[in-house]
Amino acid sequence: MRGAMPDEDSVIVLMGKTAMDRKIRNIEEMIAPFPRFCELIDKGDFYMACYHGLHRTDIAVSLYGVFYGADRGVEPPQIRGYREDEGRDTSKIMRVLNAMYAKMIEVNGAEPMPAEVFKERKRIINELSKM
Repeated sequence: MRGAMPDEDSVIVLMGKTAMDRKIRNIEEMIAPFPRFCELIDKGDFYMACYHGLHRTDIAVSLYGVFYGADRGVEPPQIRGYREDEGRDTSKIMRVLNAMYAKMIEVNGAEPMPAEVFKERKRIINELSKM
């Protein structure tokens, strides 16, 4: 469902642009608006699109799922663009997840979750790309 962009559209735009940044330069800029990004997804009245297909969307919903949704009992996201059966893998998603995890430690001074939990959540994302 497509609705009007919320006033917080800059949060969505920033998250999408950062998710596709090949050099992962802007991860630090994602830390502060990330909770609001997740709240917008929780509200359910949003539209997310990717100019390049489904890849930014996969990264964005993976960030949401790993760093926010899993703690609230939300099922892991379905992977639609980085699918193994289409000759793609999740290496880009993993690079962004790893960069976000490291930057959260640096900015907040603590792990956002134990390293073993983070590894397990990434494993689930990898498995979903094979379904």
